[in-house]
Amino acid sequence: MQKRNLITKGLNLLYPCFFKLLFNVNQGQILSINSKIMKPIHEMKLHQKIKILYKLYPASIVEFTDYLKACAIETIEDREEAAETSGKCVVQQDYCVLLAMKTFDRIKQYGESFFYCRKLFTKQLFKGSISLFTVHTLLRYAETKYCSPKFALAVKLFIEI
Repeated sequence: MQKRNLITKGLNLLYPCFFKLLFNVNQGQILSINSKIMKPIHEMKLHQKIKILYKLYPASIVEFTDYLKACAIETIEDREEAAETSGKCVVQQDYCVLLAMKTFDRIKQYGESFFYCRKLFTKQLFKGSISLFTVHTLLRYAETKYCSPKFALAVKLFIEI
């Protein structure tokens, strides 16, 4: 019995949804081994979407984190103004201030570690109740003039769906 001549090829550049494909050289067949197909966007969880945004736009994530910190400080300091604009927010004003305080504490605690560790960024800012404030701020950031048009489009496609 002959051994099958199989060659492992990584086609991440052509087909990013597959990790490995095996090609049978003799018969020209493609065997899928350990393949991982990307889920449709509407089936993805929030932290998965943010990980993709982080991979695609790392510079915009740094700018967004600065914007998030500034918004958290503004919300904490201007509680009266936040009470007037809380009609736009999903949650009550006091809870929004509490979320802003938690967000500021996490940004202060981890600092620049967010820029080096995608998992830390998504786990600390986009999981749990704090994600209400960060997603709201991300959507607001996408509408500002400081946000790059490509990143704004990606946020609208990934988050608003």
